[in-house]
Amino acid sequence: ADREFWGRLVESAVGAHLTLYDVSAIPVAPPATIDALNATLARPDVMAVKARKVAFVTPSALSRIQLARVRSDGQAVAVFPDVRSAEAWLLN
Repeated sequence: ADREFWGRLVESAVGAHLTLYDVSAIPVAPPATIDALNATLARPDVMAVKARKVAFVTPSALSRIQLARVRSDGQAVAVFPDVRSAEAWLLN
């Protein structure tokens, strides 16, 4: 019974959660990395558990430009220079 309850709870929360990726410590990625991220986000198994909103954080202007190329159908994706701005957007 507990397993059924938790299964229903998780299923009802899919698509309602928010995700914040802080990639501040990651150096600028090659274009192929952004292409791979887009391909991953488009996979049916990933789309089945997608977040309602996704925020990426990086202080690097070049990384923000690169991450702006990330897209996902039916999902709000944004890029911010700091965590505070990202959290404000996610919670708004």
